[in-house]
Amino acid sequence: MKLQHILNKDLIFINSEVNDYDGLLKFLSEKFAPFANIKAPHIYKKLQEREKLSSTYMGRSTAMPHNRIKDFKNILIAFVKLKTPIPVIHNSRQEEIKYIFSLLISPSEEKTYLNILSSISTIVTRHSEFLEKVRSEDEFMEGITSLDISIGKYINAEYLMQDDYPFVRENDSIRSTVDLMKSFQITFLPVVDKSGMLKGYIDLVDLIHATFPGYVFDLIDFSFLTDFPALEKFWGNEDKLKVSDFMSPPENIVINQETKYPEILFLISKHKKENLIVTDLKQKLIGVISIKQILNKMIRP
Repeated sequence: MKLQHILNKDLIFINSEVNDYDGLLKFLSEKFAPFANIKAPHIYKKLQEREKLSSTYMGRSTAMPHNRIKDFKNILIAFVKLKTPIPVIHNSRQEEIKYIFSLLISPSEEKTYLNILSSISTIVTRHSEFLEKVRSEDEFMEGITSLDISIGKYINAEYLMQDDYPFVRENDSIRSTVDLMKSFQITFLPVVDKSGMLKGYIDLVDLIHATFPGYVFDLIDFSFLTDFPALEKFWGNEDKLKVSDFMSPPENIVINQETKYPEILFLISKHKKENLIVTDLKQKLIGVISIKQILNKMIRP
């Protein structure tokens, strides 16, 4: 099935004006209502419920408010291009959105639901220039038809990954690295060179592990110590210590953007990793898949 075959031109809106994200959800609810044969307040409530689970902001100035609605037997997709971007909070940070794909579907269509979300993600990650250039509803429909996006059999890494994930370089200090982790509320960072080629990764757990000399791990109990100078010395030298001293090789956690979700889940389970790094064929960083992304986009999409 092709994406263009389930789009409705009457649910495409170019250069719309809304003042805030809540206003956007109300706008979508009102536009969906006559096609869904469901009252707008109920649709609004369902879109709100999904947003409360986690933000549907997906990077590249795009959001994807969506939900499954009980007793609804159809598939509806709306697209909105805003005349003026509006702010949205994502991971405690303020972002701006300009493009909105919104989806309503039956709860019984779980596989279709996930694959439509994945197909939309393909447009956002690979064809963002198309969204920027489109000037009318007709242009949008023609463009989607020319892109010929299939609603695939399996979700792939492209949908699950975060493509604007931060990174560090080998010569960055541990202080700036931990500050970056704090800023984005993450504990894992890819390490790349100046060309964006993947060199490894650094994990906060590994950093904490490095603060202890090896012999202490032979101890059964560490509670007898009330302070530990080696620990204080390590964190007191954050500015002098470099990422290269603590980074790990990216073995077993590198995949490409076409990797399908069964393999993604297999690798996470087999190697007990919470993050996978997505690269192109030349090993250039594209994005990162975290267990949080899997929770929000697969287990509780």
